Amino acid sequence: MFGVTRWDAVLHGQRILEAGSGAGRFTEVLLGTGADVISFDYSTAVDANYKNNGTSGNLNLFQGDIFNIPLEQGSFDKVFCLGVLQHTPDPAAGFASLTQYVRPGGELAVDAYTRNFAAWVQWKYLLRPITKRMEKQTLYNLIEILVPILLPMAKVLRKIAGRAGARLIPIVEYSHLGLSHELNMRWAMICTLQRMITLSHSLMSGTGSSRPVLSKLMFVMDQMVLLARGRSQNKRLMNKMRVIGGYL
Repeated sequence: MFGVTRWDAVLHGQRILEAGSGAGRFTEVLLGTGADVISFDYSTAVDANYKNNGTSGNLNLFQGDIFNIPLEQGSFDKVFCLGVLQHTPDPAAGFASLTQYVRPGGELAVDAYTRNFAAWVQWKYLLRPITKRMEKQTLYNLIEILVPILLPMAKVLRKIAGRAGARLIPIVEYSHLGLSHELNMRWAMICTLQRMITLSHSLMSGTGSSRPVLSKLMFVMDQMVLLARGRSQNKRLMNKMRVIGGYL
């Protein structure tokens, strides 16, 4: 995560809003920075997040809607939203909503799918017609067996050929983020399951209202990180904040 956001590992005294926490894989990391984390998800995955991270004194967790966040606007040092916008009905409106909660000079971290042929040729798109019809527990049991076997191969291929190498294996892995083996294994299982069953409102396709917002974001590629200055409905605020975007 820090490799993408370039945030410090210690963020005492800062307020972070995490939009779309899921079961809390990133929540755990954010809490470890010492920041005050306000986290939410639209689904009942917040229950799993509470089970995983609810004992942390610096966490406030609730179930909520990214399009109608019941918090004070302009009050967060950092807003964090990875792996979420592309799964909403209106990614552009979701992005615009998040910008309202960043204080002047704060940072917003988001990601989006790339729009090229290589992005389409991924295992998740090839396997999803099958896996989305599988019973979820059966699919997870299968992933639980395959990930420990395939993870070492994926790590080696990533070292040899970067992200393209890692994509040769039909699982997700995060060794490039410097995670411990145990955490990498846990994230690999959760994210592989998510990618095999999720049907995205894709930013890649530029459908709906996502294209206008994306076309107004001026991306500068720095390896796998995008440092962007963007424009949204709140142009004055966006001129005073830093937007960090990553390509999946």
